[in-house]
Amino acid sequence: MYSTKNRRSLTLEVHMNARDIIRARLSTHTIPKITDIEKVKSGTTLIGFLFDNGKCALMAADRMTSDGWHVYSPTSKKIHAIGKNVLVSGTGTVAVIQQLIDYLKTCSNALSNETGTELSAKGKANLFLTILRAVGGYEAQFILAGRDYLKGMFINNFDCGGGVYTSAYICDGCGRDHAEDVLDNAWKPSLRQDEAILLAIKALVQAGKRSPFSGHPFISPVHIALMDEDGITWVKEKAIEKIIKRCVPEYFKRQKANEIEED
Repeated sequence: MYSTKNRRSLTLEVHMNARDIIRARLSTHTIPKITDIEKVKSGTTLIGFLFDNGKCALMAADRMTSDGWHVYSPTSKKIHAIGKNVLVSGTGTVAVIQQLIDYLKTCSNALSNETGTELSAKGKANLFLTILRAVGGYEAQFILAGRDYLKGMFINNFDCGGGVYTSAYICDGCGRDHAEDVLDNAWKPSLRQDEAILLAIKALVQAGKRSPFSGHPFISPVHIALMDEDGITWVKEKAIEKIIKRCVPEYFKRQKANEIEED
């Protein structure tokens, strides 16, 4: 076990050495240039926000992967757990997103093995920023939620140029503006867990209605993850479906009426 003082020193040491470690590991790997790969876009809406007065974090995403009007998959997994204290999701070119997140997982695990303890959430966020800036030229943006033992819960947004921004709630992807409208009007720091899940679903529903390249929750499932002091929890699809039926009942009444007419 490490004391708080030792952990703080360890985190600082990892931050100082991260760039050299990542450069060494990246020297044997190459992120494909955007001009060299087929641009399959995830057409995503990503949502991340804090709730329960900053004690918990939620990350939500649609699950449709598309390229223009062609849907490659309606059930893609876009939210990834990095250990027990970080969630990350990306929007943009799929190959680049997958490879950069794989690098974060690999390098985070390597650093944790070298130090004998899991890297802090802030350490992983700084590590990811180092990877993004070392690679450069990528066509992707990311949301990262972390639970740090010194800084508490936080939400970061990484742009395609290596910039990083922090906010209590962040939306990204092609449905970002529509999802943000919902959060702007209804988000508050004191949201309970059930209220937070409902708000995320409403934001994804609005994004799916207004953006043709974002998966609609009525058509493809929604992916939601929660993080608190005990770790990460994935909200089950059946529970999400029940909430969707409750928050948008008129859709299901119309759908049922259509089915009766067809019969």
